[in-house]
Amino acid sequence: MKRESIKKRVKQAENRLELGDNAIRVGWRHDGLCEWILPDGTIELISEAEFKARGGILLSWDDIERDQ
Repeated sequence: MKRESIKKRVKQAENRLELGDNAIRVGWRHDGLCEWILPDGTIELISEAEFKARGGILLSWDDIERDQ
């Protein structure tokens, strides 16, 4: 994925935060599941599709070019 594409997706997530979402979390799972934190603090594992359906923003990439 190109650097500009990643920057655009991160900017979209930042804009969501300005609308009232209160956190960005990094998930390192590689099994197709995402962690959804419930109001009582417990974590529910859900599919990526369900994560998006609940309003989550999923940013992912295979490789990042490092700044030289």
